[in-house]
Amino acid sequence: MTELYPVVSKGAVTALQGGAAEALVRYDPETLQPRVYFWLEPGRGVDITGFLDERGHARIGDVALPVRLWLLSAPYIHGYTVESADEQAERLARLVGRELRGRRVVLGYSGGKDSTAALLVLLGLQERVGFRLDVMYIHIPYIESPRNVRFVEEVAKRLSIDIEIVEAPRKKFRSYLLWRGLPRRGDRWCTFFKVKPMREYKKRHRGALEVVADRLTEAPKRLEKLAGPASRHEYLSGRKFRPTYLMTLLDVVRIVRDSGLVHPAYLDGLPRVACHLCPFKSLHEFTVTEELEDPGLIEAVLKKEHRKWYSEIPYEEFVRHHLWRYPRREALLVYRVKKLLEKLAERGELEEIRAEEANAGYRSVWVEPLPEAPRLNPPDVAAKALSQRVVYPRRVEARAR
Repeated sequence: MTELYPVVSKGAVTALQGGAAEALVRYDPETLQPRVYFWLEPGRGVDITGFLDERGHARIGDVALPVRLWLLSAPYIHGYTVESADEQAERLARLVGRELRGRRVVLGYSGGKDSTAALLVLLGLQERVGFRLDVMYIHIPYIESPRNVRFVEEVAKRLSIDIEIVEAPRKKFRSYLLWRGLPRRGDRWCTFFKVKPMREYKKRHRGALEVVADRLTEAPKRLEKLAGPASRHEYLSGRKFRPTYLMTLLDVVRIVRDSGLVHPAYLDGLPRVACHLCPFKSLHEFTVTEELEDPGLIEAVLKKEHRKWYSEIPYEEFVRHHLWRYPRREALLVYRVKKLLEKLAERGELEEIRAEEANAGYRSVWVEPLPEAPRLNPPDVAAKALSQRVVYPRRVEARAR
C-alpha cells in the first residue's frame, strides 16, 4: 500500500507518484493513466505498464506479480482545508475545546510530517484551551538511524518543549534480531516494541486522551478505519483525539514547511520517516544511505537468516536487493521476476527509470513552490475520499507488449 504524492514543478502538479516494495506508480494528473515501474535494483527500474491486466496484476512470463496489492492507495485529494496550524487549532477549540480543557493528552511522536503537523496544532490548541500535553518518541535501536533521534531532539529544542525519548530494550531487541531475523513484510515483530511504551503510559494514566496523527487519505486501511468518524465529522471519540485526520497532504506539507521542521528524510527524497531497515520501504529508498549504530550486528543477522531461509538466492543478491523484506516464498518470486525482466531490459525492450527521478519526485513537494488548489471544508474532504475509496493501477487501454 502507498500514499500518492504530487510531483511538483514550478508550482504545477506534473504527476501523482506512490510506491511500495519493488514497484512505483506514476499517474498522469489529468487522465489518471498509470505508468508502473519495477525496481531491478535499488538505483534502476523498468516500465512494466504493458504487462498489467485489468485487475492490476503484472503477468511476466508465467509469473503473476501482485502489483495491485503493493500499490493500493487512498484517493489523492487536491486541495487545502487550512492556512496554518493556528487556524486548525482555532477550529478545534470551537469544536472540542470544552471536552479537552484540563485533560491529559499524549502524542506518540514519530518525527514524520503527520505527527509534526499534529504537534504544531496541539501546541496552538493548548494555548487556547489549556490541557496537559505529553509527547513521547519511541526509538528502535540497531535498525533505526540515529539521525531520527537527533531530529526529535532538535524539534524539542526549537519548540521549547519536552519530548520523552523512550528506547526499546536493547538486550531484548538484539536477541529478537538474532532469533527472528530482521522484521519482514507479514512478520513486523518490531511493532510490539513500538506500541508497548504507549500501552504502559495509558495504564498509568487511564483518563488520558491519545492523539492519533493518522490522515483519512494516507492509506486504504486508514480510510477504512476512519470512515465512521469522517462520516460524522468527529475529531474526538472515546479516548482517541484526531486533530489532523481530515487534512489533506498539501495541508500537512504546508504546515510543516512553514514551521521549518522538515525531517531530512523528506529532503533526501524519501516518502516516509521510518527505520532505515524497515521492511515496508520501497527498494529505491535504500539508495539513501543512513548510518546504523552496529553494522556488524546487522551483517551477522543477515547471514544467519540467509542460511536459514533464503539460501537459494546468492547472498550478495539477497543483500543488494534487500530481499530480507519478504517472507521466503515471496522473496523467491520477486527474485525470479527480476531475472526475467533483466533479460528483457538487456535487449532494450523496456523503458528504464532511475532512483534519482523517483526521489526527486518525492522531494519536490518539500522544495518547490506549492501548487495552487481549491479551499475545501473538512466534510468535503471526507465526502470525496469516502466516495472514491481505493485506487490501484490497472490496464486502462490495450498496450502492446
